Amino acid sequence: MFVARARAHRDRRRSVPHLTNKQPSPHVVPPARVRPGRVAFVVPAPRAQSLESVRGLLRSSAVFAEEMERCAEALTPHTGWNLLDTLHGTPDAPSPGRPEALAPALFAVQVSLAALWRAFGVASEAVLAEPGGELAAAVIEGTRPLSEAAGEVARSAAENDSPENDAPENEGGDDALSATVRDRVAQGFRAFLEISPQPSLTDTVTAALTTADCEPDDVHVTPPLPEGVEEAEQFWRSLAAAGVGGVRVDWPALYAGRQMPRVKLPTYPFQRQRYWFSEPDTASAAATPRPEAESDRPSGAFTSLLHRAHITGTLSDAVPVITGASKFRPSFSSLAELGETAGSIVVSEGAADPAVVCVPSFLAGSGPHQFALLASEFAPRLPVSALVLPGFGKGQPLPASWQVAVEAMAQAALKAAAGRPLALVGHSVGGLMAQAVTERLESHGHRVEGVVMIDTYDIDDAGEREALFVWAMGEILHRDPTGLVVNDDNLMAMGAYLRLYEEWAPGPVAAPTLAVRATDPEAELHAPIDPTWKAADFAESLPADHFSVLESKAALTARTITGWFARRDDDSTRVSGPEQR
Repeated sequence: MFVARARAHRDRRRSVPHLTNKQPSPHVVPPARVRPGRVAFVVPAPRAQSLESVRGLLRSSAVFAEEMERCAEALTPHTGWNLLDTLHGTPDAPSPGRPEALAPALFAVQVSLAALWRAFGVASEAVLAEPGGELAAAVIEGTRPLSEAAGEVARSAAENDSPENDAPENEGGDDALSATVRDRVAQGFRAFLEISPQPSLTDTVTAALTTADCEPDDVHVTPPLPEGVEEAEQFWRSLAAAGVGGVRVDWPALYAGRQMPRVKLPTYPFQRQRYWFSEPDTASAAATPRPEAESDRPSGAFTSLLHRAHITGTLSDAVPVITGASKFRPSFSSLAELGETAGSIVVSEGAADPAVVCVPSFLAGSGPHQFALLASEFAPRLPVSALVLPGFGKGQPLPASWQVAVEAMAQAALKAAAGRPLALVGHSVGGLMAQAVTERLESHGHRVEGVVMIDTYDIDDAGEREALFVWAMGEILHRDPTGLVVNDDNLMAMGAYLRLYEEWAPGPVAAPTLAVRATDPEAELHAPIDPTWKAADFAESLPADHFSVLESKAALTARTITGWFARRDDDSTRVSGPEQR
């Protein structure tokens, strides 16, 4: 038995191309450039096809099997036979390939597949039907009862001599479907998911996209099953392709009812080196080299300087060097000079309001990646984007003034919200920038639903500000000894923001503000001062530290924020948390 299994494993490996051969594997879903958008289901007309994937889903998916049972019960009074007996090949039951059985079977499969998509959190905002698929589409959309549509499908199948191998002839049918696709693209639809055991409309929908005002690669269309992949994998392949193609999929549903361990991913890029320094024993310090070899040192003069200052405990002395050098980098004084740059990054999709735009700190090493865990914990799921601060990124010009930096961030926040109610969430000094962006938006007549400042410090004393910077920057450098996150480009950007920040003093805003304070007395990381954001309308204290509030305690932070959003929605008056100021 062991030999037979080994041979099977060997044969399977031989049948799958290897990455070392630089050949694409049919079992890998390639990446896509599709941006998230609205989702439409596409229901094709009945076609003669294999139902092998259906039999597999009946065995592997309780949701699909239960919906098929409902459909079978609705069809039996009109057909005189049981659909499940047909699919399982029970004697005396008609074959699913027979004319009177094919259309009812595919109708039930389409209705059940739509239920399975919904079970994975994929909710369509429109259902498009090819001529011949209207009855299944109506049930999926909820405009016709299952029992009524099942009776009509059964009667229609009995009256027809045989179904066509291709879509039923309907003059202008393809043109009508293509026009509908173009209309939906104009309305913001970016995913067309075919509800079928074997996708047959990929080419039709793709052709329609070429005449729409978009590139076909910007829209996800259910692809056909590639050669080398078993038919039983069709739905799971389509689900994976949709997830890669910008459709939000509730992946935990795949493991419902199973005892699956949860593995936390690292919050910083994978590195072969350690994330922290290991100081040598004082007795052997003279004879033992430091943990970083010269070849491992971060590239860039300013990055090396900052790491050396960190090791020697003189970070504060390096700050004037970095801020001074930033003055000589190219800069922009207007948005026109800035040009087209990535103003924000989509962190998470969601259908609930408000649209959350996160503002990272301007400390080198900070960025949109810090909000990934927080965004994943929002319930209900919110649309979350994170700003890429203007000037950060290789070769980008730096802002010449605080005003133009805030103006660029405000414009990016509006674009990210895409017309939805907007809330701003900032971490550390990013909370102050969220306040500045809110001031800018409100001065131009734009409403902000709320501002959340996560462990943001409002410090008047210059010495305390310096101590806080040295502590926070030191912790970031501890986590990035090889310079994969901290580099010369974002150090120059940080230097510019440190200079320009002195130009601004916080003013009042109409939007309600929440201060989320990380105050865990038992935390491993202790800031040199306590967080005191004096201007917040409300305050909540969490058992976390300055970094874990977005990492290991992200779920608690997310619940605190969404709870505050909910209270704001339920009562337009300002009802504080436990620490209203």
